[in-house]
Formats: sequence, C-alpha cells, structure tokens
Amino acid sequence: MPLIHRALEGRPGVQRVKVDLAKGEILVTYDDNLTSPERLAEAVKAAGFSADGRESCAGWRRWVGRC
Repeated sequence: MPLIHRALEGRPGVQRVKVDLAKGEILVTYDDNLTSPERLAEAVKAAGFSADGRESCAGWRRWVGRC
C-alpha cells in the first residue's frame, strides 16, 4: 500500500482513497463536514509528497490530487 494511501486512510471523513502512482493521481471520497481539501493536501504533504488538488461534487466530495 503506497505511503500516500496510508497517510489519508483513517483520517476523519475519508471514505475511500485510490492512488495511481503511474499517473501521479490521488482520488479521495470524503465527507466535507469532517474534513476539507486543505486538510487532505496537508496529510499528503506531511507524507513527503507535493499536493495540488481540486474538488468536485456536493455533499460527499471527491478530491483529486497530483502527487
């Protein structure tokens, strides 16, 4: 399991994490009442990677980051 996946999994509000290292993408489905794109990016950066993300949808949100 990639380090980025472990850094995001188990964070409050995170429901699903999909990491594609070949594409350099992270897809996170999360509850925006419990976390935010900024917090997700902080977790990725704390794991030693850069993070440039965007969000989409409403209610349950998806954050797509580049690692």
